Amino acid sequence: MAMMERPQVTFYEDGGKSWGHTFEQFDLKVFVPATKIDGEVNNYTFRAPLLLVFEETKRSMEEAIAFAKESGLAEISLRASSRVTLSAARSSARTSTATALRRTTWQRT
Repeated sequence: MAMMERPQVTFYEDGGKSWGHTFEQFDLKVFVPATKIDGEVNNYTFRAPLLLVFEETKRSMEEAIAFAKESGLAEISLRASSRVTLSAARSSARTSTATALRRTTWQRT
């Protein structure tokens, strides 16, 4: 499941960036909104929030960015010099995840 190549980064006019990668069992999309915070500075005492969204249906990169902006997640990540990460299970993984969830639910009841 390693990422063996550097993803293609798309730069936007407002200074935001995005990239995506397809792994064996899921697709990952990352949106980094433009910010004036110098995120290159190493600050080992600060921990930026991980904004991770598990998509029920796979979105395109444009739809993912629109979702991040409309939901307010982009604004949260902007203030913390963080990013919004969206993950969608690939079709075979989605089936096994749904099966595992059903088993877990069944065992609890």
